Amino acid sequence: MKWYFFKALIIILLINSLPGNLYAETSNDYTVKVNSKEVLTDRAIINRVCDWNDPQDTTIATFSSFSISGKTSVVIRSKSKINSVVVRPLSAGIVPKISGDGFEISLELNKPGNLMIEFNGIDLAAFNGKTNRPSAPAKPVFLFANPAETKVSKSSQSGLKYFGPGIHNVGHLEIKSNETIYIAEGATVYGTLFSNEASNIKITGKGILDGSKTPHKAYLGIDLYKCKNVAIDGIIIRDSPHWTIVPTACQNVTIDNVRIINYRTNGDGIDPCNCQSVTITNCFLYTSDDCISPKGCAWWYKNVSDYNMEDLLISGCFTINTKGGHSVRIGDETVAPYIRNIKVSNLDVYNTGYVFGILLADRGKVRNLSFSDIRVERYSGYVVNIYIDGKGEFSTDKNTGLLGDLDSVLFKNMTVPIYYGDGGSSISGFNNEYKVKDITFENVRIGNVLQTSNTAKPGGIGPVGLNDVKAFRENIVFK
Repeated sequence: MKWYFFKALIIILLINSLPGNLYAETSNDYTVKVNSKEVLTDRAIINRVCDWNDPQDTTIATFSSFSISGKTSVVIRSKSKINSVVVRPLSAGIVPKISGDGFEISLELNKPGNLMIEFNGIDLAAFNGKTNRPSAPAKPVFLFANPAETKVSKSSQSGLKYFGPGIHNVGHLEIKSNETIYIAEGATVYGTLFSNEASNIKITGKGILDGSKTPHKAYLGIDLYKCKNVAIDGIIIRDSPHWTIVPTACQNVTIDNVRIINYRTNGDGIDPCNCQSVTITNCFLYTSDDCISPKGCAWWYKNVSDYNMEDLLISGCFTINTKGGHSVRIGDETVAPYIRNIKVSNLDVYNTGYVFGILLADRGKVRNLSFSDIRVERYSGYVVNIYIDGKGEFSTDKNTGLLGDLDSVLFKNMTVPIYYGDGGSSISGFNNEYKVKDITFENVRIGNVLQTSNTAKPGGIGPVGLNDVKAFRENIVFK
C-alpha cells in the first residue's frame, strides 16, 4: 500500500513540475478558413522518419477541427511559399488549387472526413543522410471535418462530466458506470482517463484530450478494464503517454471518428486486448508505433489470459505511422485461447513501416482474418509480416512451451503503388507443429504488378535467408 501511495505522489509531483499548456499558441505556420470564416488551429509534434534506428526527427503539424454540412470551401494560408500540394488520402479525390501569390490553397469538401495536406513534396531519398527510408512531410496540415452535432450544455443530462472551451487539468480521471465525458470544441483536457468494470460509458465531443503533462508510460491514454457498452467518438487525442486507447477484456466497444496524434515512444493508437465485439471506424491515426494492434496481452493486466480477442471490425480509417510500426498489427502478444474473426476493410495507409503484421509470440490460436479494399500510398517495410516465434522479446509464454498457430487469412483488393526495398512480404511458422497455413492473396498489386506467385517481383515472400522448406508455411495461394 505504501508503494502505491509513494508512486502516486511521485507522479503528481512530476506532473506539477512540467510546463503548462505545451501548445498554448495557435499555429505559427498556417491559418484556415472554412466558408470564409477563420477557424481555430492547433498544433502537434509528429515524427517524420519511419525507422527505429534513426535519431528522432520531428516536425510540427497544424490541425483544425470543424463541422460541415454539405458542400464546404476551405482556404489555407501559409507563411511559406507553396510550390506543390497533395491532399491525402488520395482516395478522397480532392485536388486543391494554389492561388496566384503562391501562399494560399483552396479546396472543396463534400462530406465529413479526415485529411492530411502535404506541402512541397517529401523526401524520397535519404533523410539528411541518416536513413535510406523516406520521411513524412514537413509541417503538414490535418483537416478534421466533422458531421454536424447537437450541442451539449453543461446541465443537459445526469452523469455528464462536461469540459467546456478552455484549459482543464484532470490528472488520471475515472469514468464510472452510466457516465459521459464530453470535451467540447475549443477545450483541451490535460490528463488520462480510466474505467474499471463499468458499463454504459461514453467519451465524446470535438475537443482535445492531451497526455503531454503525464510522464511517459505512467498511464495509458484511455485505459478501460472489463467494461461493457463503451462508445468513444469525435475527440482528438494528442501526445498520449503510452498506448492511446486500450480496452482490455471489454465487450461491445465502438470507436468512431477519433483522431490520434502521438509522437512519443511506444505511442500505439488503438490496442484492443482480449476483447469481444469491437468496432473501429472512420478514425485518423498518426502514431509513433502501431496504429491499431489487437492483442492477447497479459503484461498490463495479469488476469485476462482466458478471454478471447474476437469479433473486431476495422473500417474506413486513415493510418500513418513512423518509427517502424504497422498500420494494423495482430500481436506480438497473443496470450488468449483464440484471436479470431478480425475484419479490416476500406483502409488508407501512408508512410508505414510495415503494412500488416500477424505476429504470434504466445499461446493464442489465430483464425479467420481478412484484409480487403486496402490502399497503400507508401511504405518502407514488408507488405505482410507474419511469423510464429515463442522466444521473442514480447513473449509471455516463452518459458511455458505454449505456442499458437495461424490458419485462414485473406488479403484481397490491395494496391501498393510506391514501395521501398523489394516490396515483399515475410511469412514463416515456428516448426512443423506450429505452422502458418491457408494464406490467400487475391488481386494484390505491388508497383502495379499483380502478385501471382511467392516469387513475383516486385514482391515475393521471404523471409530473407529462409527457403520454403524451413519457413514452415503451407497453402499460400495467389488469385
